[in-house]
Amino acid sequence: MSIADLLNAVGLGATGVGSVLGMAGILKQTNAYYPFRPWQLVGHMFEVAVRCLFTRSAFGEVSAAAKLTAKREEDRAKSLVGLYFVFFGFVLQLFGASLLFAGVFATSK
Repeated sequence: MSIADLLNAVGLGATGVGSVLGMAGILKQTNAYYPFRPWQLVGHMFEVAVRCLFTRSAFGEVSAAAKLTAKREEDRAKSLVGLYFVFFGFVLQLFGASLLFAGVFATSK
């Protein structure tokens, strides 16, 4: 494995992990805004996105979900952990992008 291949592999891994951390951080930060468990939320978001793209009829369903969360309190500690996840995810994405950029210029002799 050449140095360029190694840089590309590690860069891709770091960028992917950074993206996942960022998504998990956003999920933690919005803990007061969804009445579902995390995996149920992902399914609900997918359903709403598909409906909005093809039929534009998901606004009533989103409004109903928003009413379910009206009495939920925000867990500030969980939101702060989410902020840290997002920040660290961005740092990992920057690190991975830097490695990918360096891999472009690395010689593969």
